[in-house]
Amino acid sequence: MNTKLIEISSFLLLMSLCDAYSNEKNNNNVTRAIKSNRLLSEQENYEVAKVIYEEQPAYEEHSNISFTKFEQMTSKVPQVNSLDPVVLPVNYTTPFDDVKVEVKDSGKDGCSFDDELILFLVHSSSEKEKGNLKISSQIKDSKINEFLSNNDDIFNGKIGTSTSFYISNDKNKYVNLTFIRCGGVDEEMGEYEIRTIVPSLVQVLHDKKPTSVSMIFEIDINESLFRFLLESVFYESTVDERFKSTNKAGNKNSSNSENMKNLQIFLKNHNNNYNKEVEKARIYSKGIYFAAQLISAPPNYCNPVSLANVAVELAEKLNLEYKILGLKELEELKMGAYLSVGK
Repeated sequence: MNTKLIEISSFLLLMSLCDAYSNEKNNNNVTRAIKSNRLLSEQENYEVAKVIYEEQPAYEEHSNISFTKFEQMTSKVPQVNSLDPVVLPVNYTTPFDDVKVEVKDSGKDGCSFDDELILFLVHSSSEKEKGNLKISSQIKDSKINEFLSNNDDIFNGKIGTSTSFYISNDKNKYVNLTFIRCGGVDEEMGEYEIRTIVPSLVQVLHDKKPTSVSMIFEIDINESLFRFLLESVFYESTVDERFKSTNKAGNKNSSNSENMKNLQIFLKNHNNNYNKEVEKARIYSKGIYFAAQLISAPPNYCNPVSLANVAVELAEKLNLEYKILGLKELEELKMGAYLSVGK
């Protein structure tokens, strides 16, 4: 029921009571609350009505709506508006699901530099290290190798900053070399540093829109942080446009990286466990994206009914047993607090 309508009805009811009962005490109880010439709040309505009911027994006899009935009525407001959608659109896939990811040893398997975009994750040079930092990964392309050997600027900058160059390789094909600084050699790498680096990675993927990418780690990174970095890149590169207009040019792509088909990753400290972390990153990022879609959905779309339908749909996709509890079951479980929040 419309809250404003309840307030107005209560206001008119109280005004009529003032005229109907000349008892000074009762009049004072009512007029004290309404002399301010404003609509009463829900709490004020409740308190004033309670006082009138307790102090005026004739009210129950002569009125069609007792205070008890009024109290019961407020508890019967439906949880879901009849006009609210019962289906909540959710995407269960991300563009990175179809990207072929290969993890290689940078000391044994050199990058061919045939990809459109080559990302270097490098250390930031300090005053002490200035001029001493070099690319240690195996470089098979002579032109690229010469460029890297004679350019110290690629290490200059704070963590999270990036610099890009277009360089011709041995096949006279121009490729993009982008260098992302990841902190000093002596600085410890943690989740905070990863969160600082990821936006630059995602921005480059968004701007270049490559179909094939090589990512060369000139930094040491443990398995869990490697998984966290990939998970963050996968998630941050996916754009939720379910409730945006589809006829605008800027909304054609649902992801910053939907063009990508291949991703090669070269690690200094490679072992087979890093391959497992890639699959974990896919799973975690999909779970985060799924939850984010529920959180960001408009309230009228994400209601108890549509949310239950999403739960059923997800359970069926994963072959899980499920049971949706209705109003009666929730009341039997004494979950009144849960029911009170409704949406």
